Amino acid sequence: GVVNGLSIDTAIMYDTTSIYYTLPVGSCRARRIVTVNPIPVIVVNPNPTPIKCKYASVVLTATGAVSTGSTAGTYTWSPTYALSAAVGAVVVASPTITTTYTVTGINPATGCDSFTTVTVLVDDSLNNMKIVGDSSICEGECSILMGSGRAGTYYNWHPSVGLSCTICDTVRACPDSSTTYWAVAIDDLGCKDSV
Repeated sequence: GVVNGLSIDTAIMYDTTSIYYTLPVGSCRARRIVTVNPIPVIVVNPNPTPIKCKYASVVLTATGAVSTGSTAGTYTWSPTYALSAAVGAVVVASPTITTTYTVTGINPATGCDSFTTVTVLVDDSLNNMKIVGDSSICEGECSILMGSGRAGTYYNWHPSVGLSCTICDTVRACPDSSTTYWAVAIDDLGCKDSV
């Protein structure tokens, strides 16, 4: 290279932690060592999460942004939807739909940062649950009510008055007066919702 109009040959050497620059200037040599800091490897546990029910929570723990001397790094999460905090190594996620979060970790000693993603899997099979049947009947008549949703879901009907059964997909409802029926759906993962 050229410095102050002088032609200088630069010798550059690398190793895993430093870059060494040696510049011959006349009969002297100038040497500069530049430290190369590693990029942190950010890890989130669990990743991916086990499938959780719609209203359940999961604890997410980020690691990897730690400096020498075990000073903890800084972790920032996004989006902040259904998180207990936007900053921190440990957060509680309670999304009602499957959500992918990005966590960025910064090593405080070096300022180097990196990120990773984690997907919180939510059992949303009950989101499409509905009851099909007549909502109006004449006194003394019956209506067939049917709970619909994903296979592997069973229904627990309430109240039991005027129903042909309480734990089944389809019931015969013969109430003596106007009655609001609801079904609690429980899927094969044990998640519950009602309609």
